[in-house]
Amino acid sequence: MKTLSLTTVFRKIKDKNMYFAFYLVCGVAAMAALAPPAFAETLDAGTWSGAPIHLDGKLDEDAWRRAPVQSLSSLKDYGAEGVKTELRVLHDASALYLGVLCYEPKMAQMRSAVTQRDNMICMDDCIEIFVDPGHSKEHYYQMLFNSLGTQQDLEVLEGGRVFSKLWNGGWRVAVNREGGRWSAEAAIPWASLGGWKLLETRIGLNVTRERYATGQQQLYSWSRLDRFHDPARFNELRVLALDPARLVVGNVTLGTDVEPEGEKWRVFVESTVTFNRPPPSGWTVHLLEAETRRELASAKGEGTQKARVVLPPFERAGLGALTTIVEVKDASGALMGSRIVPVELRYEPIRVEITRPAYRNTFYASEPATEIEGVVRLGHRLVRQGGAGGRLQCRLTDAAEKVVASGEFPVGSMDTVFKLACPALAEGNYTLECRYERGASSEAVAATVALHRVPKPASGNEVRLDAEGRLLLNGAPFVPIGWYGVEWIGAVRKGFAAFPKEVNFFDNNRPAENDALYAGGKYFSLEVHHGKFEGSKHTEWDKRDDLSDAMRKNVKAFIEQYRSHPGLLAWYLADEPEIWDVRPLWLEDFYRYIAELDPYHPCYVIHDSLVGLKIYASAADIQCPDPYFIPSVVGSLQKLKSFLQAARPKEGTARGLWATLQTFGYHQMGLDILTDPAKRCPTYRETRAVHLYGIMLGAAGFADFMPQTADSDPELRIGMPHIQKEIAWLKPYITAAASAALPCQSENPSVEIVGKRVDGKDIVIAVNVSGSPVEARLRLGGEGEWRVVPEDRTVTPSGAVITDSFQPFDVHIYCNDPKAGEGLVSPRKVDEEIAAYRAAIKTPEGNVMRLDNVAMICSSGSTYSYGEGLFDGITDGLGWSPMGDAPRWIEFVFRKECRPVRAIIHSPNLGHFEVQGWTGESWVSIGQGNGAFSRLSGGALAPVKTEVPLSTPKPIIKLRVLVPNTGGEINEIWVMEESAI
Repeated sequence: MKTLSLTTVFRKIKDKNMYFAFYLVCGVAAMAALAPPAFAETLDAGTWSGAPIHLDGKLDEDAWRRAPVQSLSSLKDYGAEGVKTELRVLHDASALYLGVLCYEPKMAQMRSAVTQRDNMICMDDCIEIFVDPGHSKEHYYQMLFNSLGTQQDLEVLEGGRVFSKLWNGGWRVAVNREGGRWSAEAAIPWASLGGWKLLETRIGLNVTRERYATGQQQLYSWSRLDRFHDPARFNELRVLALDPARLVVGNVTLGTDVEPEGEKWRVFVESTVTFNRPPPSGWTVHLLEAETRRELASAKGEGTQKARVVLPPFERAGLGALTTIVEVKDASGALMGSRIVPVELRYEPIRVEITRPAYRNTFYASEPATEIEGVVRLGHRLVRQGGAGGRLQCRLTDAAEKVVASGEFPVGSMDTVFKLACPALAEGNYTLECRYERGASSEAVAATVALHRVPKPASGNEVRLDAEGRLLLNGAPFVPIGWYGVEWIGAVRKGFAAFPKEVNFFDNNRPAENDALYAGGKYFSLEVHHGKFEGSKHTEWDKRDDLSDAMRKNVKAFIEQYRSHPGLLAWYLADEPEIWDVRPLWLEDFYRYIAELDPYHPCYVIHDSLVGLKIYASAADIQCPDPYFIPSVVGSLQKLKSFLQAARPKEGTARGLWATLQTFGYHQMGLDILTDPAKRCPTYRETRAVHLYGIMLGAAGFADFMPQTADSDPELRIGMPHIQKEIAWLKPYITAAASAALPCQSENPSVEIVGKRVDGKDIVIAVNVSGSPVEARLRLGGEGEWRVVPEDRTVTPSGAVITDSFQPFDVHIYCNDPKAGEGLVSPRKVDEEIAAYRAAIKTPEGNVMRLDNVAMICSSGSTYSYGEGLFDGITDGLGWSPMGDAPRWIEFVFRKECRPVRAIIHSPNLGHFEVQGWTGESWVSIGQGNGAFSRLSGGALAPVKTEVPLSTPKPIIKLRVLVPNTGGEINEIWVMEESAI
């Protein structure tokens, strides 16, 4: 079997649920569990003065000769033939420099096929660089280059679990090949790494090598680790010449406009620079063409927090995509920030944006169609030529080109607002033409927009958004509360009605279950993106800017098949498209085609990065970020705030905002929480905090990622239904208009507060966004008694102000209705319920199937196994669901040898099975049994306990359960030691 590096395998993962199989098949759980404690060597990077490093790959400067030589070591089990690899590290105030010398006795056999940037470098002989600013062990950058000097780079999130290919660092590399070796010099500007994150001038750093010259893959690493993506074990580098205070640039965005200039185009650029700390005076912005590094324009900037800089125009031969580098420099020319920013150059002399109808330029049966509103924006050319003083003529015509409404409006600035009164529009298609002219002799320019009036759907539902991005189901406000990722084996076994009634929708990637879901009182969204069609995301959407004919044909058939189902709520277009190289124009075309085929259901996209929220903003009706994090681990709720603020649509825009929050633990996917507690599930209190804080920040729905294994965690199993009930109770608050806001405030910056007046009562949510307990004075906006929902207590303001206590990430909901929240359970009682449940599921003494004793779990092909779900004491939680051809097996590796004498297996449908032990040379049978089948009970199969005596010839370190023919799932397995009997 061909061995792949973990770097390679991670990039082959194209779906969240595939993480489960990936971790177990590749043995990552074993490596994390059996590895020694995290090791990170601390080194001082060399510094130098004099002539700068000349990047030619030769390592012939004096600075390299004086730099300490580090060696890369072979990773175990990756081939016997080793070669020498040397590393030198230098830095100055502006950049990190790496010199790598790769000895290679088989130069002619090296693999060096990739010549285009950002292709799969890891399949060539290559070097990989991992840089973790601040050594956060969570957010770092990966840079690769092969022996030709071809580059690839990624931003890595969630401690090595999420990869964004959109990041392109301003780093450079040069390679030299001669004799029996190849060498390289790489220069990585601190400013291109978000250098402001550097803490105490320490960074995490690792350099690795992949070698294929022998025909087999060999892996080498500077840091002592077993897999490349293990940031906790990157070496720590002290950079002594760096002044982190100078690296103050937080974010850079660009806005562009073009006008014809003879046979070329004149490009106007406006840059917005956000600083994390006040910058020094005299800073400038420089715009470079990324491919050639030729400067296109520059301008001086002013401002201390968020500054707008208008750059002088420059010429381009054509339109389309332009990748730029934006450099922000101080008065001395030193780099303070560097970002690669792609832009799309389009020519629109005037641009028309319709604000009524607010959604998809379409009037629906549930809304009046008697007035059209919008904004016309003039291009730079018209403004410079004196756009103010002209006039704007708007005309609405029907399909027969009959004028239905018209009007003329004076143009006083770049943006002109227009309103057209019209008779109640009949069903059909319309065209709005907006025509601008200034004087009889001037050249007129015009733009047209299609408008629609659609009837009530013949079957199914009318689902749309209003002007504030709220979801409307047949005209009534609807707050989606549901799950992405729940496995159907568990949902069907439990019965959809077994879920809390507040759970009103699921993401459904198995359309065959549509009827069952709807019969269970749930709505669903259907995935359109998971390789269902010819020209799927793996082959088309990273290469094209539009849909192929084959894609259109297959998408159309899929949409037409399901669009009339009464349970359909929305179309789910893409999961984290910024990670999978989806071209923004392609996804936008994909979205518009689906909206054309089905005007009655919105489209949403789940995002994993802040940049994705920007570049795909026009490719869906609803933005759905998934900022996964454990609040107590990171110490703040800032990540959620950053994501939701970036995703929040501008006021008056019919774009929705949902959130996909972490309701799982990475240990449930095979990672070991004993060596990394950050991989655990969030607690009930943490989960409650992120959901209620999300509502405060504008989230109008939730599609949480909750794989079936999360059901076995008491914090989620018990806590989530209570949280969902609170969200449902807050529906009037969530769906209230922006005008319902109350003038409440907090005097403590650690406590954020938002209030609304809904249905004649005031509701105020306050959250402690910090990881420390605080006292806060809150101005609620009214006197009298306030009920704290659902905490079974009241507070009475004095002068409209109360003082209340908050534990870390605590949330209090205040309402001036004395009966508010009746039926909801207080967080304190939920905590007690969770504690009681934990006490009730303890496994028997002597059970070797414990989380602290099982080092690895793996299973046969095409199967899933889910970590501690098999031995957490919860017999009705899912564990192992074998699929594929018989025989099937699941294997456990223990942390220490044991001599088991009895196995206890809980299963609703297990037939004949065999228990095997590893002797050190082969598997031997140590017990056999036949599971008893349970009967259906309310649509669910109850687990049945089967006990089997075991006989082991000697202590074993591995045990396997083999299911030869009949199949069946295992919910829980206990294996008792000899000493326990």
